[in-house]
Amino acid sequence: MNRFTITAITIASILAIVLGLGPISTPEAAGLNPTEQEIEFFSNRLEAQPTDIISATRLGVAYRQRQRETTDIRYLYEAEEVLRRGLEMLPGYAPTELALARVLIDLHRFDEALLLAQSSDESNPQPDAALAIGDALLAMGEYERAEETFDGLAEQNVSPPLAARLARIAELRGNVELAIGLMEAAQAEVAADSSAGEPLAWFSTRLADLHLSAGQTRDAEDLFRLALAALADYAPAIAGLGDLAIANGDLEQAIARFERASELATDPAWLFALADLNSLVGREDVAADYLEAALATIDQFGSIHPRDFALYYAGASQPDLAVEYATKALEQSEDIYAHDVMAVALHSTGEYEEAWIHMQQALALGTIEPLFDYHAGAILLELGEADLAVGHLETAISTGLDPWDHELAEGLLRSAEVES
Repeated sequence: MNRFTITAITIASILAIVLGLGPISTPEAAGLNPTEQEIEFFSNRLEAQPTDIISATRLGVAYRQRQRETTDIRYLYEAEEVLRRGLEMLPGYAPTELALARVLIDLHRFDEALLLAQSSDESNPQPDAALAIGDALLAMGEYERAEETFDGLAEQNVSPPLAARLARIAELRGNVELAIGLMEAAQAEVAADSSAGEPLAWFSTRLADLHLSAGQTRDAEDLFRLALAALADYAPAIAGLGDLAIANGDLEQAIARFERASELATDPAWLFALADLNSLVGREDVAADYLEAALATIDQFGSIHPRDFALYYAGASQPDLAVEYATKALEQSEDIYAHDVMAVALHSTGEYEEAWIHMQQALALGTIEPLFDYHAGAILLELGEADLAVGHLETAISTGLDPWDHELAEGLLRSAEVES
C-alpha cells in the first residue's frame, strides 16, 4: 500500500566520515546502545570543552542516528542545535556542514540543506557530500539534476546508499521492477554485516515497501519482520505491517499495527490513517480522537509534513486551509507529490483547470501512485473529460488505493462511466 508521504532517502553513513571513530564505551554508559554511548560521551566532552568542534560534530551525528533508530523527531532538533553551535565555532568546517545538511534534509528544509552540502563538497569533495546534494535535489523535485549526481557517483562505485537513491529514481519513473532489483542487491550487502542494526532495518523496510507496491505481499511481510529482527520496535516497519494488513483486508490488524507504531513515534499520517480505519469499522468516537490527535501535531509537523494537513483539509471541506498548506508544500519542494497536493487543494476550491495543470506535473514522471490516478480522475470528471477520467480511476482502483479512498473512487468511476 502506498502511504502518501514524502520520501527523502537518506542513510546514516556519515558516522564513518567524521574522523572514522566508532562508539565510545565508558563505565557510565553501561546498558546504553552504541548510539546512546556516543551521545553521552560527546555530550560530556563538549561540556568540558565547549569549543571542541569535533565533539560537537560527532554529537550532532549521533543525535541524528538516534532519531533514525527511534523515529523521535526531537533528536533532529538536538542535532541541529549542536551542529549550528559547531559552525559558530568554525564557520565553513566541511564535516559539520555536511552533518547539518543531512539533518535539514530530514527536517525538509531542502534549500538550506543543498547550500550546506554544496559548500561542504566544494571544500572537501567526497561521495557522501555528493549524495547529500543529490538527496536535496531529489526532495526538491529537481529530478534530472539529482539523477545526474547519482549517475556520476555510480561510475565510481555503487554502494548500498547509492543503490537506494538509484532505486528511488527508478521507482519515481515507474520502473518498480528495476527499483526492487537495485534495493535487493543493496539490502543483501547490508544484511551481510551482522552488526548492521538500524541500516538493515531501514533497507529491509524500504525494500518491503517496494514489494508491497508491486503487490508482492509475502516478500513484503518477510522483509518487514526482518527489519524488526534487526531493530526491535522499529516504528516504520510496524507501520509497514499496518499497510500490509490493509492490503490483505484485515482492518483490525492494521489498526493494531498503526496504534503500536504511533505509541513509539509520532507521525501525523499514521494518526490520520487510524482515524480513517476506525471510522471504517464503525468506531466513530475513536476515529474522532485520532483525528484530534493528528491535528494536535500541526504545530510540530505542519512545517515538516504540510502535505498531510493539506490533504486532510481538502477532504474535510476546508478549502482555504487546504490551499494554505498545499502552498507551504510547494514552497518547501516542487516535487510531484507537492503538485498532486496542490491539485487536490484546488479541486476542493472548484478551480479545476488550475488543478489539472498541477496534476499533469504530478503525473509527468510516470510514477505508479494510485492516489495520483484517483485525483486525476476526479479532476478530469469535473472538467467533462469522462473518458480520460475512466482510465485514471480504473488504474487507481486496480493498483491499491486505501479502502477509504477505494470506495470514493468506485463511486466516481460509476459516474464517469455514465457520462462517457
